[in-house]
Amino acid sequence: QTALIQQITEISNRHDYHLLGHNIDATQLRCLFGLQPSQTGAKTIQTLKSNSARELAKQFSLPVPIWARGYLARSSGHVRTSAVQQRVNHPS
Repeated sequence: QTALIQQITEISNRHDYHLLGHNIDATQLRCLFGLQPSQTGAKTIQTLKSNSARELAKQFSLPVPIWARGYLARSSGHVRTSAVQQRVNHPS
């Protein structure tokens, strides 16, 4: 888990994504990002998945693909960040 979050953090820093929160369980990775208006969710996910898969496969000799084919992305709009972070950390 630590290696995955480290990769996500490094990729986020390189691409100016603001990782505001994360949660990992056995089957899911949930992340909360703050993005600029010019950054789309689809491109952000594509970048994160492709870059992290390449690095993690190399680092741990994992077979590719590492990630499932799809993803779920939601926009939170103008709500308090703390409310969204609570959903990321404690999904129902």
